[in-house]
Amino acid sequence: MWIQKRKAGALQYVLLIGVVISILLFVFIGWSHLNAKFRFQNNFFKEVLNATDWGVNYARTQTVPFHQIQVVQASKNPLMQTTLFKKQWGAFELLYSHSSLQKETFGKIALLGGGLSKKPSLYLKNTKRPLVVVGTTRVEGRVFLPNQQVKRGNIAGNDYYNSELIYGPVFKSHEDMPKIKNRSALQQIETTLAAQETLFFSLEFGMDKINSFYNATEINHAKGVQNLSDISLTGNICILSDTLIRVQKNCFLKEVLLLAPRIEIASGTQGSFQAIASQKIILGEGCQLRYPSVLLLCAAKETLRDTKEVLEILVKKGSRVQGVIAYLTDAQEIPYTAQITLEEGVVVDGELYCEANTDLQATVNGSVYTNGFVAKQFGSIYQNHLYNARINSSQLPTAYAGLQWENSHQNIAKWLY
Repeated sequence: MWIQKRKAGALQYVLLIGVVISILLFVFIGWSHLNAKFRFQNNFFKEVLNATDWGVNYARTQTVPFHQIQVVQASKNPLMQTTLFKKQWGAFELLYSHSSLQKETFGKIALLGGGLSKKPSLYLKNTKRPLVVVGTTRVEGRVFLPNQQVKRGNIAGNDYYNSELIYGPVFKSHEDMPKIKNRSALQQIETTLAAQETLFFSLEFGMDKINSFYNATEINHAKGVQNLSDISLTGNICILSDTLIRVQKNCFLKEVLLLAPRIEIASGTQGSFQAIASQKIILGEGCQLRYPSVLLLCAAKETLRDTKEVLEILVKKGSRVQGVIAYLTDAQEIPYTAQITLEEGVVVDGELYCEANTDLQATVNGSVYTNGFVAKQFGSIYQNHLYNARINSSQLPTAYAGLQWENSHQNIAKWLY
């Protein structure tokens, strides 16, 4: 028998190769396991994400009660849990949609507003008086007028200069204004806010404050004048005053609520916020309020009884408001003066809704709903006259979200944080 000798180095080499192969196999098996686990977790996350989106879409088409947690079945997976929660945020609604599956969780917050598939350019309440168009006025789109009547007019020698009276179909309006389904909620915003979970904070000069909508609303409440100057406030924040809020040009507000009897916004102010008052709102010249901003005045019975001041919203020359301008009143008799005045050069991208009279010398890329028009020109007041105004609802995107109409669906105005 021949015995062949092998060098020890060769055996060590074979052993090393075996160890390397074993390590590679172990790494491969581990990698395959981790990859499978990652795919499994990724599928969980996708399922949670889809369930959260489903919850938002569900709330846009179905009734979700306010201030109550509602559990919905957003997935075929019985272990999936999706909860919805809704509350009022100024003229809009806040919707919280949250889904969880085992250790995976995901949530979204949507700011919801009303949307119409067919937006009117103009709805003038039927007070038995025709619309009179004067100057460079141009109304384009679907229009609702008293008895479908419109005619040319003249103010201090200024005739109507366009070839057509209305550029679009004209329908007969009713003796009632289109209904806002959450009108009572808009008149009780401060009361509703007081019933929610809130925290109070102090304003400081130079403050830069951000509060997530996942947190409790932070409120600053003053009994005297609130003078907002050289501060930056963003998110789930509300500023209240029992008398007056003044917003200076060097103040930046985003998503914030302002609540006071009177609100004055200095010329040149920029931001995106909701100003809600009971007596007066004045927006200075050259302001830029980005979408979704709101100027809302609610003239309740007690306000009309206790004050002799003219209740109004005044938007001065050259300002731009992207969102909603609205005047709600409980008055039985409407005065002959204007309750909403938009001066020359003002642009509104959105909706104007007035349950009294509107003096409109502006451009509205959207819809105008009003009890009546007045034109204060050359020392006289002209009833139901529209002077140098432009209205065109086709300029407003179909996804626009604004006032909550009785026959409207809900659109997403903005994703919040």
